[in-house]
Amino acid sequence: MNKNKTIMAITIGLMSMILVYVMFLQFRTINQNDVDEIEIMRETELRELLTNYKTTYDEAKEELAEVQGKINEYKQGEKQEESTIALLEGEIKDANMKLGCTDVKGEGVIIKMQISKNTSLLDLKDGLLYLMNELFLAGAEAISINDQRIVAMSDIVNPRRFYFN
Repeated sequence: MNKNKTIMAITIGLMSMILVYVMFLQFRTINQNDVDEIEIMRETELRELLTNYKTTYDEAKEELAEVQGKINEYKQGEKQEESTIALLEGEIKDANMKLGCTDVKGEGVIIKMQISKNTSLLDLKDGLLYLMNELFLAGAEAISINDQRIVAMSDIVNPRRFYFN
């Protein structure tokens, strides 16, 4: 009887050790898979971030080159007062155009929109703001809605007046 208890205890002990070994092996496999997935996810995120930073860096580099070019023009223009005045007048003209203080004429695009009368004011406002932002992002120099000049900082207060006169 003592011998049977000893054999049973040894068998239970071996089974417990095998079970613990299998559990540790399973945990190790799961942890390794999670680490691999996290590394892959981090790699793709890092590539996206790197691409975004590179694009931003290239844009900033172009702006820096433009500003340095203007600085060089001003330095050269200091010697010639007339050219300095012409440069400053050109800058003022560009600023006035961007602020909407001057009339702008030229080729353009006409967009006609129709809405139903039961469209909410919030939907109208969001739609117009979205359209304006997309046009500015596409490089539009000037926008007018129903002969009213819109600049980048314009806000739409009553969008119905743009549609129903």
